[in-house]
Amino acid sequence: MKKDLSQCEQIVRYLRKHTGLTKLQALEKFDCMNLGGRICDLRQAGYNIVSVWYEKKKPNGDIKRFVQYRLVEK
Repeated sequence: MKKDLSQCEQIVRYLRKHTGLTKLQALEKFDCMNLGGRICDLRQAGYNIVSVWYEKKKPNGDIKRFVQYRLVEK
């Protein structure tokens, strides 16, 4: 992605091309440390972004929860 685009613009472009985005992916792809904040900004700007929660059981029995954000186009 171009570096001159804002993080919000980069996130919207990514969500339009892919099925979802996690916090780790946002950090790796856009150096975005506050994905929840950017998602809030995008929702306030009128984008319909849903949160899908996942649970993954680790070998030691702990459960890891994470969210994937998805853009729902009209």
